[in-house]
Amino acid sequence: MPRRCAQRPTGCLTFNPAKLIQIKVNDDARGQQSGSDDERRTAVDIVSLVIGGALAVMLLLLVIRLPLAIAGNLRAGHRFRKSMAMALDELRLARMLSFLGIDRDKYLHEQSALDIKQHMQRCDDCDAKDTCDQVLEKDQPVETEQLGFCANIDDLKQVRDRQ
Repeated sequence: MPRRCAQRPTGCLTFNPAKLIQIKVNDDARGQQSGSDDERRTAVDIVSLVIGGALAVMLLLLVIRLPLAIAGNLRAGHRFRKSMAMALDELRLARMLSFLGIDRDKYLHEQSALDIKQHMQRCDDCDAKDTCDQVLEKDQPVETEQLGFCANIDDLKQVRDRQ
């Protein structure tokens, strides 16, 4: 014999051993709620589509713009390093690099721009330019201890040791 469960506003739940669970729904309550539920579902579906579409467009813009921004930064960095190389070539520092056996391109690539600018500034402000010119004109290598007049010699020795 089936037992009845407590009454609920939307119907009642009955238990029948022959049929495991059977749910009865009150037709009147369902008829009144179905119209407003459909309207709410439609409004929620539209809002979800708009939000989902906006997120998809933003993701697409990110996927397109990110590689373009990276490529632009790489080009700008290349132009910056190229202008720095031209400025370096105008100073005695470029000759000092080759005199110490430091590859100029590797130096420009591995050293930070701030360090390179400091080296260039020290070289430009140097008071021992005549001594530097005399040493750099010699074809034979000189011990780095004899290059003590150079304001950049300590940093350049470290750069040479790392290469």
